[in-house]
Amino acid sequence: SASDLVSNAKKSVKVITQFNPDGKFLEALHHAHARGVNAEVIVSNPDFITERLAWIFDRNSHLQMYRKG
Repeated sequence: SASDLVSNAKKSVKVITQFNPDGKFLEALHHAHARGVNAEVIVSNPDFITERLAWIFDRNSHLQMYRKG
């Protein structure tokens, strides 16, 4: 899984996605960063998310990511 790939990363991880990571994937990114792995996440501009429910989920996962650092 993607979380396993991040967990096994030695040097760097680059993620490009429409939405902010959350759940197990966010946890794996957080732990990788704490181990010294360069974890870079590139997400779409939330201004271009036009569906209301998708926007709500995106904002929620953004807050989770912010809290994790």
